[in-house]
Amino acid sequence: HIEQGGRLEASGKSIGVVTTIVGIREFQLRFTGQRNHAGTTPMSIRRDAGAALVAFIARVDAAFDRLADADTVWTVGRIDLDPGSFSVVPGKADMYLQFRDGNPGRLHAMENALAALVDEWNLQHAVQVELIPCDGPEEPVVMDTALQHHIAQAAEAVAPGQWIHMPSGASHDAQVIAHHIPACMLFVPSIGGVSHDFIEDTAEAHIVLGCDVAARAAAGIVEALRRSA
Repeated sequence: HIEQGGRLEASGKSIGVVTTIVGIREFQLRFTGQRNHAGTTPMSIRRDAGAALVAFIARVDAAFDRLADADTVWTVGRIDLDPGSFSVVPGKADMYLQFRDGNPGRLHAMENALAALVDEWNLQHAVQVELIPCDGPEEPVVMDTALQHHIAQAAEAVAPGQWIHMPSGASHDAQVIAHHIPACMLFVPSIGGVSHDFIEDTAEAHIVLGCDVAARAAAGIVEALRRSA
């Protein structure tokens, strides 16, 4: 699979041996204030749901940054303001927050930190916020150690020193398959580290290299099964 990120390219490596596929948590946060006229309502008495939402994001960034390691990520992917007009102070505002990590304990800590921020905010502000879980949580999934070893051996044979162990920050079919049979993945670089954009691409040489590593790893797995039979 393509990496869909920039770690391989930044490190000058050509193959990633996936160790873990991260878990995901998603929440909607709904801010409720008071809709009012943007020209006649003094700043001192406003209950601006949009301004509250923006201020809350800064608190989330600070709280999560204290818990994060280099692989932890979080994103506010969508913001909705009601009514969404130049001339109206927003009475409601929604933001959609996602965070990802390969460590179940850290994901749990981030959930607790977010809930604590909501409780603290509601004690301090006239604009209130409600925390609403979205889709069911996805738990981190560890790739099979033996299969990782076969990929690493194949990568070293084809591209010595040009591979690394790394987590997957994106979801993949392998995390579903891994609940039923041993599963593994390998990554090839994404040009510029770009994904989910029309310019997403991977060099043909890296695609060919990835196929070579995958074929050699598959052959190694078959041979190991034959010997153990």
